[in-house]
Amino acid sequence: MFFSKFVIQVEDGDKSIFFNTYNKALVVIDNQYIENAQLKADFPTEYLSALDQMGFFLTNIEADDLIKKSLMKDNKLMLSVEVALGCNMQCPYCYQGSKKDAKRILSDESIINLVQYCKLTADKYDYDEVVLKVLGGEPTIVWNTVQKVIDGVSGFCAQSNKRFHLMIDTNGILIGDILSLKGYDSLLLTIPLTYKKCHDNMRKLAGGKGSYDIIVANLNEIYRTNPDITMVLRHNTDGDNYKFFGGYVRDLRSHLEFNPIIDLSYTTEIGDNSYKNALEYEDFIHWKSSAAIDILVENDCNVMVTPLLSTDRCQHRSRFSLKLFSDGTVGSCAMSFFDKDRIQLSSICDNLEQLKEIKKDDDPVYQKCSTCRSFFLCGGGYNLPCIKSLKLENCRMDGAYNLDIVLFLKKYIQYKKVGKESLFVGFNKKMVIR
Repeated sequence: MFFSKFVIQVEDGDKSIFFNTYNKALVVIDNQYIENAQLKADFPTEYLSALDQMGFFLTNIEADDLIKKSLMKDNKLMLSVEVALGCNMQCPYCYQGSKKDAKRILSDESIINLVQYCKLTADKYDYDEVVLKVLGGEPTIVWNTVQKVIDGVSGFCAQSNKRFHLMIDTNGILIGDILSLKGYDSLLLTIPLTYKKCHDNMRKLAGGKGSYDIIVANLNEIYRTNPDITMVLRHNTDGDNYKFFGGYVRDLRSHLEFNPIIDLSYTTEIGDNSYKNALEYEDFIHWKSSAAIDILVENDCNVMVTPLLSTDRCQHRSRFSLKLFSDGTVGSCAMSFFDKDRIQLSSICDNLEQLKEIKKDDDPVYQKCSTCRSFFLCGGGYNLPCIKSLKLENCRMDGAYNLDIVLFLKKYIQYKKVGKESLFVGFNKKMVIR
């Protein structure tokens, strides 16, 4: 019996791992039942029904229909708001450059336009939740502006009976105002943090003082004040700090009062700074899919490494989600920072049809992705502006820009055998056939 085109086979000793990329189902089958990537006639019939229910035998017609539905999925308004460019740090890898205009702060008029945009899109599109991401520069140094943005969008959500999810990108130095926040359905903080020596070398406060110890202390204070706040520690990985990842994780486990969530990100070389990452992206992917997982599991930390499993459109591809910049202009996502002719949000509010100028729903390259067997691994991500900035090879039809799927699946099975699979919080486990 033939498997669906979405199913990936990875040989692992005398067994094979079969991973259904569409719905995250995973099974392990003895190789005696496999021939030419399909089930032999003597495969136990009692398991066939289970595999069928798990979507392993979808026809190409059924599979293509699922992708078409996924391409149309747009059920949340995602708003990223750059409240200012000023920052209390000058990190050499910042995509906004080393010379930021500290006087450029989002105006009250732009905030009014933002709320108006929420109302206009609510009338035109069918969504039931709003995700607001606030960032800078550093948002906490212009908190009056941040509070106005949050109050405006949360007020709209309350009046419109929509769920309100708040995300704040912060360097973790000033947390007092964050601790007083309320009126959200969820709050997620993203805070960059790496090995102490590397972090303090890259992320310095005025006067050259490192910030690692301050941030760790603040993380514990946030947790003690409100343990329901989700904190993601973004590990901006480069050629220096990845070598010390084990020491970094062990230090966090000894000093934090909670189990940290660590997001392994690659430090890109974009913007007008002279930063260079000595770690090649392909080497980062290999490390992320193997050695990094070992370190996290050994320290009983959550493993966020996972194949791309969400079928929600990202902000760039959503028909109506936007990035609002501190000068009142908008773009499709953060990478629009480099666009020279951005449209004013006020203009979009006057005529929503102008969304088509920044939202290309009929992108022929993306539509071509809908026929690919790896669509649910990469979601057509090779063509996203953020992924293009990594200067990868052309699409290899394996979703490899995100992780090494072969290494990852073998690691998952390795740790499942010893009862550690619950640490893989981003991965949905299914039954294993022995």
